[in-house]
Amino acid sequence: MSRPRGILWWLVLALLLASAPTVVAAGTITLRADPWCPHNCRPESDRPGYLIELARAIFEPLGHRVDYRAMGWRRTIEAVRAGEIDGAVGAGLEDAPDLVFADEPAGLAVPVIAVRRGEGFTFTGPGSLGDRVIGAILGYEFGGPLEPWLRRHARDPTRIQWVSGIDGAVQNLKKLLAGRIDGMLDDRAVIAHYATELGLRERIELVELGVYQPIGIAFSPARPEGRIYARAFGEGLRRLRASGELAAILGRYGLVDDRPGREPHP
Repeated sequence: MSRPRGILWWLVLALLLASAPTVVAAGTITLRADPWCPHNCRPESDRPGYLIELARAIFEPLGHRVDYRAMGWRRTIEAVRAGEIDGAVGAGLEDAPDLVFADEPAGLAVPVIAVRRGEGFTFTGPGSLGDRVIGAILGYEFGGPLEPWLRRHARDPTRIQWVSGIDGAVQNLKKLLAGRIDGMLDDRAVIAHYATELGLRERIELVELGVYQPIGIAFSPARPEGRIYARAFGEGLRRLRASGELAAILGRYGLVDDRPGREPHP
């Protein structure tokens, strides 16, 4: 189900970026995030994530070097906002609407709640959670029907248990299967990736919430290059989609992009 707010934001961004400068001297573009594979994975991996591969395919031909390293998500957003680094990888408008985005998303996040297989859970709204304890990652914003519930119970560990650091999804998967939480909130492709990597995929079920969030790379409004990088990234995405290189990059992660605007999915 689409979210009108997200569509409106991307249209506004397109208008703003149309007037941005288009040239910047070649240099190093600093990108940070906590690993959120397959969107962005561990920096030392030969498969660092499709967003990182897209960034390199777009910026390196322009003479830039992409410097991608792991950093906790809250700290990443703060550093981009302050102009300490250039971009946050895997960000959506819900995370930080004040940052600078390309005029079209590079991918989509699909929020789900993972539960232990066989529990028969169906999400029909926050009330359907009952007395379940939900695990979530500190600083993540997904929007949708659960957002008010998350804010209301943010300080109640009997309803929400927060994790932080650079391996939050793995922490929550282990807590779920150890019975320490009753569900974990995260992106569908991310949970599927780490559950498969840990050999746990058949022990969980993914329950969708009926929303999605466009994601990409959020650039710094505090750096003069921010809008230039965002415009170049959007133009590069269209070029890679037209050439077929976008599909090839997604394919390396078992994802497909059926057509522009469609969700890259496993």
